[in-house]
Amino acid sequence: LQARPITTYVPLAKELQTEPGAKRMLYFDRSLADGMTMSGAISPLTIDGLEVPLREAIAFIVPGLDPEGVDLAEAGVIISGSRLYMNLSMYMPLMKSEGMANLMATINTTLADMVVGNDLEPYRMDERPNFLRYRSLFRHLPMILWKMRTLITSVVKSMLKPKQFLRTYDEAIDNFDEWLSQPIDFTQPLKEQVMESYLKFWEATEASTYPALIFFMYANETIKRLGRSASIDNGDLVNSICRGYPDDQIVQMGLVMFDLSKALPKQDFEDLEALEKRLETRSLDPIFLSQWDVFIKRFGCRGPLEMEWANPKYGEQPRLALQQIAMIANAGGTFDPHEVQRQLIAERENAYHRLGQLLPKRKRKRLAKAYKTLLLHSRSRELIKHHIMQLFARFRTRVLHHADQLVHERRLDSREQIFDVCMSEIDRALHEPEFDIRNAAIARGTNFHKLKARVKHFPMAIDSRGRILRPTKKAETGGFKGAPISPGTVTGPIKVLNNPFEKDIEPGDILTAVTTDPGWTPLFINAAAVILEIGGELQHGALVAREYGKPCVAGIPDVTNLLHDGQVVEVDGSAGTVRVLTEQID
Repeated sequence: LQARPITTYVPLAKELQTEPGAKRMLYFDRSLADGMTMSGAISPLTIDGLEVPLREAIAFIVPGLDPEGVDLAEAGVIISGSRLYMNLSMYMPLMKSEGMANLMATINTTLADMVVGNDLEPYRMDERPNFLRYRSLFRHLPMILWKMRTLITSVVKSMLKPKQFLRTYDEAIDNFDEWLSQPIDFTQPLKEQVMESYLKFWEATEASTYPALIFFMYANETIKRLGRSASIDNGDLVNSICRGYPDDQIVQMGLVMFDLSKALPKQDFEDLEALEKRLETRSLDPIFLSQWDVFIKRFGCRGPLEMEWANPKYGEQPRLALQQIAMIANAGGTFDPHEVQRQLIAERENAYHRLGQLLPKRKRKRLAKAYKTLLLHSRSRELIKHHIMQLFARFRTRVLHHADQLVHERRLDSREQIFDVCMSEIDRALHEPEFDIRNAAIARGTNFHKLKARVKHFPMAIDSRGRILRPTKKAETGGFKGAPISPGTVTGPIKVLNNPFEKDIEPGDILTAVTTDPGWTPLFINAAAVILEIGGELQHGALVAREYGKPCVAGIPDVTNLLHDGQVVEVDGSAGTVRVLTEQID
């Protein structure tokens, strides 16, 4: 192990360090978890925006605690070094490593393998933190249950009265959409507005998408257990039942972008600058314009690397979407996601009936109930994230409005510089003309920009002396072993990407990345298969791969360095293996 606390790869923030010889802490990078998937440095303003719901959540649980008075470190959360870390050592007294791995496996196979493949005992704290002791938990339990009564009621209602729950679900979503349609108040303090927005989001979520997602996941696991109970050879049936649900937001986004790629002659996509100007002047085919308007209305809040507030969305920079649509159009592939969806739906229905025939009557009833739940709640899988992105788009609109004002006043050098400060500094700058927000941006942003240039991908786990923990490499003969995410076997050339605009994905390429977010979805159309370093069944890449019928393997450590462009590999998404066939295309 290295003697000094700074790795040559990842600078370790002082807040994470322990003294030489002292007990080490183990940190999990929460920024890489499902739903966030940010592998690079995060801007100060985005970090500040992510901190707000964490404080609100802790204050929600602990009676009488003001969000501003929450000590996140005491709860095992450390925000430093342009990242959001969770202190795993604090939670290790709650369960053994195997239990932690089982809990993490569905969401993040990489983290689960890291927990199992390394000796974590040196990191285990001898005692539980005060807030995790039984006495403290039981003392706060009545208030926690009372505050969560809406969520609990929704969960019970979805189980006992599904039709009534669906009415409540639709009403909550409609109310949230109505709130989103209201004009932004540019005079309200920004931080106050962000806090209120998160509360509006939670009011809708606890009555609709969150309980629906819980039951969707439970039904998914129920079907897997029933498949295993029928015989040892029903993995293909279970896989078929658990895909073919086209009402997911991101699957639909990919379908609309595919349709847009076919709505204009291929040559129109060769000059994106000219195409963008024609789009601005509305001098394009009416069918394309109609589809584009639908796309922007539904998905204008989305975009590549979308959890970062500093990154633009499709709705404000059409070139982002046009570039990805052009890649689909220019590739000239034969893949049709609409046809694949029709095939997957037919396979799903057939697999459901075949598995039912293998089960006794009692288990067949359980299968029918679980399957009905999947059909009812599949739309909830990505809707929580979509609602968050709608909030983030509003936040970004508000922030850029003030940025333009501050640039006009020559208090900022560029509108992008506003993402180098925190919300309270923006509020202060708007009310105190003498406040030097440029210096505040330089003070906060310098380290962020250094990290952004230096570190492409932060590690999933690092200890308090800078040691990076990775899963034990699963070597296969001539290849690698990961987690089976989406079934099927495909052979093709590797294409390694660090971001969705780094290279074009040609038909037949094997898309290889650390992780993906919805902004990568158009790349899946041309890709023959997907390999991810980080991911689980609920991660974006896994979901889209399954719904597009693409083989997918996740959880291969350092895969973007182990594989390189041009290598021909065989990806077996059912077995979770990647086998290297040749070093380059002939």
